[in-house]
Parts: sequence; structure tokens; C-alpha cells
Amino acid sequence: MSHPHQQLSTLLVTFLLLILGAVGCAKQSSPEGGPYDMTPPRVVRCTPEEGSTHVTSHRVRITFDEYIQLERGEDKVIYSPPQRIPPKALVNQKQLVITYQDSLIANTTYTINFNRAIKDYNEGNYIEQYVYAFSTGDYLDTMQVAGQVLDAYTLQPVPRILAGVYATPLPVDTLDRPMTRMTYTDDQGRFTLENVRDGAYYAIALIDMDRSYSYNAPNESFAITPDSFRTEVVHRSALMPAKETKETKVDSLRNTADSLQSVADSLGASADSLLSKGNEPTASADSTAAATDSVSPYVYLPNDLVLLLTRPKTNLIRLERLTRRDSMSLMATFTEPIDTLPQLTILSPDYLTTATSYYPDLSTDRKSLVYWLSP
Repeated sequence: MSHPHQQLSTLLVTFLLLILGAVGCAKQSSPEGGPYDMTPPRVVRCTPEEGSTHVTSHRVRITFDEYIQLERGEDKVIYSPPQRIPPKALVNQKQLVITYQDSLIANTTYTINFNRAIKDYNEGNYIEQYVYAFSTGDYLDTMQVAGQVLDAYTLQPVPRILAGVYATPLPVDTLDRPMTRMTYTDDQGRFTLENVRDGAYYAIALIDMDRSYSYNAPNESFAITPDSFRTEVVHRSALMPAKETKETKVDSLRNTADSLQSVADSLGASADSLLSKGNEPTASADSTAAATDSVSPYVYLPNDLVLLLTRPKTNLIRLERLTRRDSMSLMATFTEPIDTLPQLTILSPDYLTTATSYYPDLSTDRKSLVYWLSP
């Protein structure tokens, strides 16, 4: 090959290498590894703002600091009070838009309980418990009710089931209606109902098979407080132990003073040690004060309700047919074999109202029962 051709080939190869190097630099990827994101999405803005009053808008917008997804659509979201037409929830990147289909009730606190329904788009970190509340009236209901649901047979916590309250009085047919306010129990069976209106209630818990927020099916496990209770809020100091005697208090104060002096001496020595090393004083005291300030001085009651969940019977026994075969007998047929004989009360005629006026005859399969009457 001639010398000019060799120079041209060398220039072409060099030019191609430069192009490939530039492309390689332009396509440098970010380094792999690094800490895994364990932080759930954080709310940055709400419209209307959380806790707003005199709300008339049927649309709620909640904006987060990252892209989100709503797991299982609206199945895990609880709207209180219950809606005749379920609201619509739509995710748009970092925003969750909820539109109420029903008309809003005047002077009512509305809550939207997101029970592990919202998570970030990439890592799937859940917001464990987030409740958004607003009011159509002058004020926002702020009472709270808390407790725990246990299995009545094993006394083990019952996680992830419905818990709520019914306002008193409690008519017989009320349990066929949706609860006043509701939430889900956590992994330890505990629940906290927020934004409850001040008043008297019964608390219930159930495994809601048909998502009706009410006990209306015989195959649903169910629990209810035996007595009603009233919501209240007290100052934390009112729950402190009874006052000590004068002598005990003096000794306690003396011991506390000695302990504080020892702590002060220890802190002084630590400060001297840190300053001798050229370190700045730490902000642990400020952190402790901030943590103390974050504890609410008020306690909402009741906060220790215990609901014992009973399981439904697997085979429910029903009266299938009751016939008067002739003038001397009555025959009752049941859907399942019976263990005990039903209590029979004859209202008339008078000569049959005594227990000796008839006798029962249970069939071999225990599903048919004949009552033989006296002549």
C-alpha cells in the first residue's frame, strides 16, 4: 500500500476512535448500588387543606413528593360517613384526586382513611396510616376512640378487620346499617378512630364479607362492646398516680435533687472532655426538649376498649317446616340435626298448656321432631 493511503487509513481509524470515545462518554450510566429507598410518599399539599371547615367542593386533591399508586383501587379506602354512591379515586402521577358522587351533608365531618392503600411507584413503600379530614360545618370533630380486637376463643389479636362505632341509642335493626365511623385494625389488632363527634357510642368489629360496613350476614364474625361509652378528653396530668404523703414527697425530692446533681456533674465532665477535644456542644438537650414538646398534654378516652370477636357457626340450624299432621300431633323439620329440643309453648287450649300435655319424639337422624298431644 502506498504511503499516502496508509496515512489516510490511519486518520480514518483515529477519527472513528474519537467518535466512539465521545459516544461512550455521553452514555456514562449512574453508578450502581447505594442505599435502598425505604421512605413512603409524603403529603406536600392538599386542596382543600386538611382540617378545613365550611367545605362545599366535591373534589379533594392530595399531592405527594413522589409518584404514587393506589393499590387495589378503592377497596382499601374507607370513606366516613359511608357514601351511598362510592367516591371516585384517580391517581395522576404525584396527585390523588377524589371526587364525591353524593351530596355532602351539612355540619358533618368527613374522613378518608387510607389503610395501606397508597405506596410509591417504584419501591412500593406504603403509607401505613393516613387520614384526611374536612368539615362542611363550623368545626371539625376531634374526638378519638381506640382499642384492640381479640379472638374470643384464643385471645390472639385479629389483624386487618373492620372496626367502628354506632351512635346510641342502639335499636335492634341498627346493625343492618353502616357504622358511623370506621377504620381497620393493624397487625396487632389495634385500632384508632379519629375525628369522632363527641357523644355516646357502641364499638363493634367484624369481618365484613360483603363490604357493607354493617353486620348483616350470619357468616360474618362479629364483636360489640357490652355497654355504651362516652367520648372524652382529659389532661394527661389527671391520669397521674395519686399524690404522695408529705414525708414521701420530701424524700422523693431529696433523692431527685441528688440524682440531678450527679447527672449535672456527669454532664459537666462530658462537656469539659468534649471542649478539650475541640468539639462543639451537642444538641441532645434541644432534641430531648423537642421530643417532650411533641407529646400531647391531652389524652382521648376511651383508649383501651377490648372487643372479643366470635366466629359464626359453620352449620346454622333453621326451622324448615312446621305442620299439623292430624289432631294428635305436630311435626317440625329442621335443616340440620339438632342437639337440644326446642322450647315449646302452647298458648291454647288451656288443657294443653302444661308440660305433661304433650311429649316430643325425635327421629333417628335428629332432623325431624314430632310433638304428640294429649287426647
